[in-house]
Amino acid sequence: MTASINCSNMKCPDKHCFYIVASGVTAQRFVVEDFTLDASSPKRVIRKGTIVENVHVEIDENFAVVRIVSEDEEERNGKSRVWLCRRAELRRVKCRLAGALEAAPPHARLAVVENKFATDQLLKLNIGEMVNYYLQESSGEPELSLLNYKGPVPEIGPGIYFGLELLV
Repeated sequence: MTASINCSNMKCPDKHCFYIVASGVTAQRFVVEDFTLDASSPKRVIRKGTIVENVHVEIDENFAVVRIVSEDEEERNGKSRVWLCRRAELRRVKCRLAGALEAAPPHARLAVVENKFATDQLLKLNIGEMVNYYLQESSGEPELSLLNYKGPVPEIGPGIYFGLELLV
């Protein structure tokens, strides 16, 4: 089971506790207790589209100390670790948006984050609103839909899911 994003216990003054990895970024395991790099641990690449949580350890303006949120492999292996990586490869994400992005495939996360209009619209969605839904196989014409559900679906995975009723 993967860790889910929970904004209620966040203590981030600017609500930017999460990042999306913009391109594969090399990371080194970081030991928070003594503020050192774990030289015995191999470096790893955190893949594009991965959601990471800011651990709020001040190192340098060019680096961030993060914990991977959206990758199943670390949770399955019980290896949830803290990593030091270059900040330039990370895109800030508001906590509320990170929860919705967690349910999306990694390749789609970055596209949403980099589109301010889409981001704003996604955060404003409420149950009962009419939305345009673009089918992946369609010719590009949107389908009018009604938002009937917004919330978790533990059986599918972590994140916030949107339940739509197609009005065709």
